[in-house]
Amino acid sequence: MKIGTYFAAAATAAVLAIGGQASATTVDLTFEGFEAGEQTVYLVIPGPSTDGYVRAGGFTMNDGTSDFVAWCIDLHAQIGNAEYELSRPSQITDDIENGLNRLFTSFYDVALSSALNSAAFQVAIWELVYDDGLDLSMGDFRASGNSGVTSLAQDWLGSLAGVVGAYDLTFFYSGASQDLVSGTPSQNPGPGPVPVPAGVVLLLGGLGAIGALRRRAAKAA
Repeated sequence: MKIGTYFAAAATAAVLAIGGQASATTVDLTFEGFEAGEQTVYLVIPGPSTDGYVRAGGFTMNDGTSDFVAWCIDLHAQIGNAEYELSRPSQITDDIENGLNRLFTSFYDVALSSALNSAAFQVAIWELVYDDGLDLSMGDFRASGNSGVTSLAQDWLGSLAGVVGAYDLTFFYSGASQDLVSGTPSQNPGPGPVPVPAGVVLLLGGLGAIGALRRRAAKAA
């Protein structure tokens, strides 16, 4: 399994934002299928889409250089080949992003181990995006028709409380295809001691030496 990362692209997007550029970073993505297989699930979907059976699972996408895995966060469009902006879609709030981060942190390591796990991970993503009750049997978004997938997704959703997100999420927005999200382990997962650059260590050492010399001079006087 080849999973590409978007640290460089995300960094480019950040630089453009800081520099005041009007245009967002874009990437052309090609849909190549389901990374670990798929499972069919019946969904009750809020909004204009029709309720019914859908295929669930992580997508294999290609950016022209390498394959990576992405997940659907937009049930009102079809997946396909399209140009994407590296930007968070408007329907993804901070709370939703935090929930997705907790899900990735807790279960992404097993999400692609089977078609069932992949589908359960996708269903859990949809619940986090489209509903706030974390209950697949009730609310604006509901999933049924595949007890293996829905039971596992429900178990995962029920265990997210208190999890500290430790993933970097990349969002892909398109007006012509499904919006997507991918994730990679964070370079700085959670609170803890921040490494001090070597230059700062040398500077602090030099200041300490100067202080010691001044104290010795004061005593000699």
